[in-house]
Amino acid sequence: MRVDLNPDGTATETTWVTGFHSGDDDPVGITPVPMDYSGTLLTPGMMASTDRGFNGPNEVWTWSPTSAQDEVLIRDDNATLSDTVDIAVKGSVIALADRTEGVKLLADDASVSVLTTTGVTFTEAQGVVFDTRSMDLLVIDADLDAAYRVKPTGEATLMFSGLGISETNWGGINISDDGTTQRIVISSIENDRVYVFSITPPCSDADLAGPFGELNFFDVSAFLSAYNAMEPEADFNGDGIFNFFDVSGFLSVYNAGC
Repeated sequence: MRVDLNPDGTATETTWVTGFHSGDDDPVGITPVPMDYSGTLLTPGMMASTDRGFNGPNEVWTWSPTSAQDEVLIRDDNATLSDTVDIAVKGSVIALADRTEGVKLLADDASVSVLTTTGVTFTEAQGVVFDTRSMDLLVIDADLDAAYRVKPTGEATLMFSGLGISETNWGGINISDDGTTQRIVISSIENDRVYVFSITPPCSDADLAGPFGELNFFDVSAFLSAYNAMEPEADFNGDGIFNFFDVSGFLSVYNAGC
């Protein structure tokens, strides 16, 4: 569906693409193809979707966000896709979340390979998205009830757990980046929740309050509150004493900027 948001707050819905695999179309993953996409299988500015085919084939399609019913099959089911429920694109890399076989990569020649991971074995991968500031993948797994960061080399580290996700959370992870703060958004169908995590680290020791990545009045206020409460983050010289030297240390770091 295409949903246009109108100035008066209403929405206009239009059936946009109905031509996925005829007779058994189950599109569940969706992502825009970035304008700087450098591969050859997709076209920048188009969209890409996975069609998991509940009783039929798993496929990958591309289609237009400006021209309805303009879909093109780019990967048919040749037994290399098992239960593909999400897709992410960045650079020249196309990543797929496959519920039974983990994270897969779709190459320019439309061949599919499994991304071998270390640190975790995905048994119910249901969502995948690229970090906006690296080529790391962010993956949610329903069996593990967790989100992981996966480097291009396959090294996986735990990010968040205990979210209450299980069973069906297809495509349930996304990321936004306003240039200052990155936020991961994870939906949990089973407990009707949406989790939002800020993953932008502080830019310096003086960056004590959000939005992280910039220094402003909120950081000064956070320092003063911590100083008055004699909390560790205000002990800038680390001597265990709260005095002028800590204030001077904070101001020096703050004035140095990010």
